[in-house]
Amino acid sequence: MRKVVDDNWNKIKSGFFFIVLSGILLKVAVCVEAQILESYMFAAIYCILYGFVAAVGISFLQFTNSNSIRNIYVLGVSLFLGTSVPQYFVMNTDVSGHGPVRTNAGWFNDILNTIFSSPPTVALIVGTILDNTLEAHHAYEDRGLPWFVPFQSWKGDSRNEEFYSYPLRINEYIPSRFL
Repeated sequence: MRKVVDDNWNKIKSGFFFIVLSGILLKVAVCVEAQILESYMFAAIYCILYGFVAAVGISFLQFTNSNSIRNIYVLGVSLFLGTSVPQYFVMNTDVSGHGPVRTNAGWFNDILNTIFSSPPTVALIVGTILDNTLEAHHAYEDRGLPWFVPFQSWKGDSRNEEFYSYPLRINEYIPSRFL
């Protein structure tokens, strides 16, 4: 009887050891796999996200006057500076990771070096500044702004309610004070 109890106890201990060991190994394997796949997932998400951002930006250009020299200038300068300024920041970053912006505040350096190392961010900043400063009041219609006027208020266009409504009639279950 003692032999059966000892034999069963050894089986329980070995089973417990196997379960603990497999649990630890699986967790380690998942962590290793997450570290390896993390860069690929980040790169894929980055490509898709900025692809959508670029597509939406290009689709908004359909409302502008593409024959206007002002619009061509704004688009061309923002695309050129959006590629050349980040390249300058990449080329002038030293081995220790310090970029061209060097002040006594390290956190400030990191913020500016990160912002100006991103091509979409630089193009957005330059395009926004140029579009809102170069003859902005005289080129109101060339900029495509009249197209957006009906959508600036809720009752401006009948399509607003359809576009911004909740899917699957969820608004029937939300109290009217929140709508």
